[in-house]
This record gives sequence, structure tokens and C-alpha cells, in this order.
Amino acid sequence: MANIAHFSLKTDDSTEYFFITLPKRNLTMKKYTLLLLCAALSSAHAQKTLSVTSPDGNLKMDVIVNKQISYNLIDNGDTIMKGCKIALDIKGENHQASLITSYRKKIKENVNTPLYKFRTISNEANSLTLKLRRNLNVEFRAYNEGVAYRFATRNTKGEYFIENETADFVFTGNHTAWLPYSTNEKNPKAMAFQATYTVAPLSDSKNIEAFLPATVDCGKAKVTILESDVEAYPGMFIKGSTNKLQSEFAQYPKTFDYYPWRMQKYVTSTEDYIAKCRGDRTFPWRILAVSHDDTEMPTNTLVYKLASPSRLNGDTSWLRPGKVAWDWWSEWGLSGVDFKSGINQQTYKYYIDFAAKNNIEYIILDEGWYNPKSGDMLTVIPELNLPELVEYGKKKNVGIILWTVFNVLDKQLTEACKTYSNMGIKGFKVDFLDRNDQEGVEMTYRIAEECAKYRL
Repeated sequence: MANIAHFSLKTDDSTEYFFITLPKRNLTMKKYTLLLLCAALSSAHAQKTLSVTSPDGNLKMDVIVNKQISYNLIDNGDTIMKGCKIALDIKGENHQASLITSYRKKIKENVNTPLYKFRTISNEANSLTLKLRRNLNVEFRAYNEGVAYRFATRNTKGEYFIENETADFVFTGNHTAWLPYSTNEKNPKAMAFQATYTVAPLSDSKNIEAFLPATVDCGKAKVTILESDVEAYPGMFIKGSTNKLQSEFAQYPKTFDYYPWRMQKYVTSTEDYIAKCRGDRTFPWRILAVSHDDTEMPTNTLVYKLASPSRLNGDTSWLRPGKVAWDWWSEWGLSGVDFKSGINQQTYKYYIDFAAKNNIEYIILDEGWYNPKSGDMLTVIPELNLPELVEYGKKKNVGIILWTVFNVLDKQLTEACKTYSNMGIKGFKVDFLDRNDQEGVEMTYRIAEECAKYRL
């Protein structure tokens, strides 16, 4: 009769138990133990494949766990992406992935979307969450219009550092890609995030970072790479090669300096990690929007669906979308007027008159209404009387928006919001961030939150 032996293997935060039937043969216990250990290790690190499919059944992600996590993307039976590796590397921890368990859920809801391109959107997806060792989860979602995934930490206390995040987008061929490259060759991650898209095969990709969104033509379908819910974390850049795009992130800033002509803050050195975190949190969604017709691209709603809910508590009554008459566009160059155009009362009253006549909701006072070299947006140049301009615009139903440099506003944030909200200013045009690191992202949230308090 056979004997039953058991063996336990402790790995990280979990113990796995293995049971093996031992036949009555003349083998030593030492040999049995060796066989048992080999079987246990083989089972613990065996490759596992799980799948999640879109509600309509057309899109599928095969998720492979084998020391590292990767996925394949299948569209209507055709594999269009394969071996896309993903990882979140926490400094000082083992980076190997090991699966504890997985669970699934269905998402189906209608979402009200005020001030969006639709009044409501349907949020329907199938979700697969992997619970990993190292206190990490990764959730995958499949929608009819694309797929997405994101990492999350659990049972995490104190401060920790994200050394890097791997997000490989590997395609099954040398496809044509639309990439908006950085315009700053010396420091590619410090730029204005505005560029003309370069259209070329992936193999012809430039050796410089591009920003999002980016699109790859896979033949029957196009895949657009996006991100959502980026908070207290750097935004993603990508670099191309023969058949893939690979993520890159700005390092966490360490030291700064200022450009004197605008007192614009910029990074001069960085840390050896990309993000500084504390406690449990979720990380940004990595989105692959799939379109079979180009008309599907501008109607894709995945970024909105995957973003955090609005923090305005449902009150959007004070938000008034609209167009703007922009002084910088024409360099204040007015012709056929009986005054000297420039940054002065007469010019801006003329802009207000023009906006009112043409049903334009706002005008912007761009750079120059305060002395940019001063870094002080609470002191208006003597040529302008802002309260008078606000009242003049109010009579004609034209609001005024003020330009400012991001760090200048951030430095005087509460006082500036309070002062200009009380005056009747409608909002700020926040300029020259030119960064996508964690501190830059945090600043945008901080500014948005304080402005919302004062209905700016």
C-alpha cells in the first residue's frame, strides 16, 4: 500500500501545501524529500494563464503569470499584441510576480457626465483582479471599446518608493504608428506637450520620448495608448522600437531653479525613483482603446470611465464652458482703432466688445497683465484697472480669465484665488508646467482643488 507524504513551501507572505503519494519502493527518505521539493518548487512557479473578455465577446486579454506578468490582446480572434510585460517595482523588494489568487466581477452602470461630450455614458466591463505576493494587486478590465489595467498596493504601511514601472506595448508586426515626440532633445521630459504627430513604422521610431496619446495601426484595428486617473504619480512617456512601444517616466524631482524672465520653476536634478508613496493606493490605468473605424476614436470614453469620480459633489452649476478671444494669438495687434493697442484698458475693452458681438463667452488676459519677471501675480501693472474691466465685461456677459505661470499661482494659491474670485475673475489659464513628474502632477490637483473652492 502507498504512503501519503506532505510538504509545505513558504514563499513570501503565503504557505503552499503539497501532497504526494509515495509508492512502496526501496527509495531513501532523502531522495523522496528531494523529489518532493522539486515538485513543490515547480508547482509554485508554474505558468498560469487567465483571460478576461469584453461584454460583447470581441476583445480578450490573456494574462500570463510566470515570475513576470504579461498579456496578449486578441481582437475578434486575431492576436494583435503579444508578450506585453508589465511590472511595478517597489524599491528594496523582490520584483518577481507570484500569484496568490484571482477574482472576477462584472461592471454595469450608467454614469451621468455633465459638461462632457455625452450627457450619460454606459460603463460596462468584465474585470479580472490578480492578488500577488509583495502586497500587490493588478486589475484588468475588458470593455467593448478597449482594455485597461492598473496596479494597487494592499496592507502597506508607511512610506515606500516606486523605482520603476514597466509597461511594454508589443505588437505582432512592424506597424505604422502615430507618435508625438518631445520637442526638447536635450531634456525630452521637460517640454510643452504639443507637437505634430510623426507617422512612420515602429522600426523607424526616433530615439526620443513621445507623449500620449499614441496610436498604432494593427491592420483591421487601431490601438490607441492612453492613461487615466494619474494622481500623485508621474505621467507616462513612451519610446518605440522594431515592434513595440515601451514606457518611460520622469524621476522624482530633487532640486530646482527658476527661469528669470517668468520665474518659471524647472527641475535641475532628480532622485533614483519615480514616485514616493504612503499606504495603500491605486496607480494609473494603462488603456488600450481599440477602434475599427476612425470615427470611433473621438467617441471613445475609456479615459472618463476609468477616472476617479468628480469631487465637486455634483454641483457644476457655476461651470460655464465656452470660447475665448485670445490676445496673445494676435499679439494685441489691432488695426483701424483710434488708440495705441497693447496691454492696456482700451485694447481689452475692444476685445470684450468683439467677444460680446460674436457670442464669445470669455477673453484671456495673457502674459503681461502682471510683470512676469516679478513672480507676483497679485500686483497688476499700472496700465490696467482689473476691477473696471471685470465690470465692463459683466455688463456684456463676457468673463475674464487670467494667464499665470503654474508655480507662481501655486506659491500664492489661496490669496490669488480669494482675491480674484472676489473681484469677479472667472478662472486662470495656468501655463508653462512643462513637466509630468509626480510633484508636477500633484501641483495640478492642488491648484484645481483650491480654484474649485472659490468657483474659479
